Amino acid sequence: MKSKESSTPYGYKNLLVYKKAEDLQRACSTLTSRFPPFSHSTRSKTLLALADQMDRSARSVKQNIVEGWKRNSTKEYYEFLGFSIAANAELEEDCNDILKGIYPELKGIRGVMGEKGEGTEGEEWEIERVEKLPFYPIDSHLPPLIQLKLRCKEMNFLIQKLQQSLHQKMQDGTKGIIGAAWGTGERGKSGEEWLRSAINEAGLVRSADGHLVSKGEERDEGEKREEKGMVRGRALILVAVVIAAALLFSIRPFLVSGVSMEPTLAPDERVWVDTLSWRLLGISRGDVIVFRHPHDASQIEVKRVVGLPRETVLIEEGLLSVEKPDGTKETFSPSTAIGRTHNGSPKKMPLTKLDYFVMGDNRNQSTDSRDFGAVQPVNIIGKVVYN
Repeated sequence: MKSKESSTPYGYKNLLVYKKAEDLQRACSTLTSRFPPFSHSTRSKTLLALADQMDRSARSVKQNIVEGWKRNSTKEYYEFLGFSIAANAELEEDCNDILKGIYPELKGIRGVMGEKGEGTEGEEWEIERVEKLPFYPIDSHLPPLIQLKLRCKEMNFLIQKLQQSLHQKMQDGTKGIIGAAWGTGERGKSGEEWLRSAINEAGLVRSADGHLVSKGEERDEGEKREEKGMVRGRALILVAVVIAAALLFSIRPFLVSGVSMEPTLAPDERVWVDTLSWRLLGISRGDVIVFRHPHDASQIEVKRVVGLPRETVLIEEGLLSVEKPDGTKETFSPSTAIGRTHNGSPKKMPLTKLDYFVMGDNRNQSTDSRDFGAVQPVNIIGKVVYN
């Protein structure tokens, strides 16, 4: 699926956090290039997988900053920075594993654990000692691995600071449901203008404390009490209208890519996604949702929800069943969209209180929770309401 980009797609390059993410990616690539040459031994394959995982994490830190910048909503930007923090934490954890000696082949290698300075190769670095080092400024004489870990700590600090500023921006802007629906891009500006116009047409103004009050000349307390009920009624009507408008602004178009949802959704078919109501009403079994891939936030997927939080999903002989929290088991008919049959090995997957198990309707041509695991609310963009 595809999504619309911001009107200033390259502004992220001016961000300090982006420049630091580039430095982090460069430092990680330099470090992993120093790993021992590949051989066909099991340990060599393990180190190759480790290097690939670290490089992917470093790239994901930067890529999610870029993807967040391109979004029209401050809330979405905030969430993408959360993905960056998660990828950064994975990279730092890999650095910790090397420091703890889980990969003894990397101990003492110049350019990895060996110092840059002369005569200091082989010096032991315990993780407790490393944790006490300041991440700014980074000492260029430290081993490359330790410098990379300190860069991870610096990135975590910077991203959290940026998240805090975005959170404050959301707090200062339109509150609650309306802010979540409209965002802060062009849609957000249009929504704010509409809201101001609606308040004016209803004969209301905002008081200093933010409440909606009637326009007109100052009246005595008796007159104000008489009109209080009328003003309250108009305000309630306005709130209802604003909520309806918020729902309208929350509908976004997406384009289907691939055959995984056939026959329900065809390639290049346009679908309309409600990004708001699911936050209020929840997700039900059978809903078709649009979400960001749990391991690559730049990739957007559309699948059907078949397993709900706290259930256990069972796939046996091509049939789909769920064990519910109360212990009962439900098997779905192959003739239904939820229970469509498919080829594949048996699977049993317990879900946490935040997990949703999703599958494509074209079961044999779909990469879904059978492959990448459960989807959580932080990944969900919205629910398909029309195609």
